[in-house]
Formats: sequence, C-alpha cells, structure tokens
Amino acid sequence: MRKHTTTTPILLRLLGYLIAAPLIVLAALIAPIVAVRYQ
Repeated sequence: MRKHTTTTPILLRLLGYLIAAPLIVLAALIAPIVAVRYQ
C-alpha cells in the first residue's frame, strides 16, 4: 500500500498555488489600470 492519500492533497495544493499566484499578480496589475480608465 503506497501512501498516495497523504501526498496527493499536497500536490493539488501546490498546483492550486501555482495557478492562483499568477492570477492574483495579474489582478493586482490590471485593477489600477481599469480603475484609472473607468473613472
């Protein structure tokens, strides 16, 4: 019996962070531009 149940959630969390981090950075960069344009 290999311990995949303990390793898979960690990998999914790392993948989630890798996917979320660029989106957060893009949102932080785009938000001021959108705010300035639509004032």
